[in-house]
Amino acid sequence: MTKNVFAQKVKIGDITIGGKNKIAIQSMTNVPVGDILASVSQCKQLFGAGADLVRLSVPRTPDIDSLQQVKKKLVADGYTKPLVADVHFSSIIAEECAKIVEKVRINPGNYIDKRANFKELNLSDYEYNLELEKIHDRLLPLIKVCNEYGTAIRIGSNHGSLSDRILSRYGNTAKGMVEAAMEFISIFNAENFHNLVISMKASNVKVMTESCSLLTQRMIETGNVYPQHLGVTEAGAGTDARIKSCLGIAYLLNKGIGDTIRVSLTEPPVNEITFAKKFMAEFGEKKAYSENIATPDFSGSVNFTPKSDNPETAISETCISLANSLIDRKINNLQINGDINGYANNDFAADLMQAAGICISKAEFISCPGCGRTNYDLERISEAVKREFSHLKGLKIATMGCVVNGPGEMADADYGCVGSTKDHVIIYKGQIPIIRDVPQDNAVEMLKKVIADNGDWKEK
Repeated sequence: MTKNVFAQKVKIGDITIGGKNKIAIQSMTNVPVGDILASVSQCKQLFGAGADLVRLSVPRTPDIDSLQQVKKKLVADGYTKPLVADVHFSSIIAEECAKIVEKVRINPGNYIDKRANFKELNLSDYEYNLELEKIHDRLLPLIKVCNEYGTAIRIGSNHGSLSDRILSRYGNTAKGMVEAAMEFISIFNAENFHNLVISMKASNVKVMTESCSLLTQRMIETGNVYPQHLGVTEAGAGTDARIKSCLGIAYLLNKGIGDTIRVSLTEPPVNEITFAKKFMAEFGEKKAYSENIATPDFSGSVNFTPKSDNPETAISETCISLANSLIDRKINNLQINGDINGYANNDFAADLMQAAGICISKAEFISCPGCGRTNYDLERISEAVKREFSHLKGLKIATMGCVVNGPGEMADADYGCVGSTKDHVIIYKGQIPIIRDVPQDNAVEMLKKVIADNGDWKEK
């Protein structure tokens, strides 16, 4: 039995998370917030599908006014559930958005702190603490606005988008992610601001679960356990993406960790809500009603039979049951029994083992869900990349929406493409840009060329 970790309650508009409140489900729009009608329409679709919160990207100063118009139109049409502004780099944008929406998401890796250029910084303790003092001073205006307007803040620490300061001291690790978040938490605590939600996001399920678990330990030690938002970022599309998301989220919920979730898919955003609702229907609102959660324990060679033949329901049920045993490496061989419509049992078992990092049977794909910053056909290119390169067993290939987080969050990929200017991408090998300004229709061909030039191409 695993005792629930009940976080303190945080009010976000008309919903409350933490404590014994039900686990909230959220998604994010993938159209520019400047396209007001499209943004409003997508928000309505997501709320209608069951989203409790919807996040919108606000990358530019002119987008602040657009966000305000989106909010006004939604409220006028009776949609009062909370919106979240996704802000990178600009403290001014964050402060203005905090006057409009119910929550603002900031990333310690690129908000005030210097964005990672993957350069080693040899800072003394004095220099390191001096940087923290600067961050503290720069956060004060945001704290003041959020206090005045009752706005919540999400501290979103992402694997791959940590600052050079954090990377140089802790590495691109779960510990580094947690330290980055804890530094910001300490600053907010010092100012007696506790309206916080914390997230540890990674495309690697093991890193995501490790960082969330470590964060929980650290917060318990400090005496302030804030709600956690859970999700495997850049999970991709299709069944393997759903498996990654389910394994990571189920592992933590089974331990009583987590208050909001997002299933990140490189698909239409409404699919995230539809699947998350199915997953939560299988999991149940256990956290809201029970202090203890029974976690099934499997080990060695396991035969598992899902009760449902519906692929999404079978994925949810299987991941909830096997997540902890798989991620903790207690299972070394897995066989799925039964008949799952359209999903071969041997493929299902292989995808589960790969997502847990136990056994690699094909290429690993990382792709973000896209947002208002994406300006090329991410879903189409991502699907083509997956189709053409799946046979390259052992390679990790990324398809990322934009240059804000793309280069950093695909840092552990072998190859990939990142959106740049309109309908164009940059081809990467690891962290190094190889070919710039590639038309999206040539992206797959150029990616194949770079892989072949480096000796990693194999014919199907």
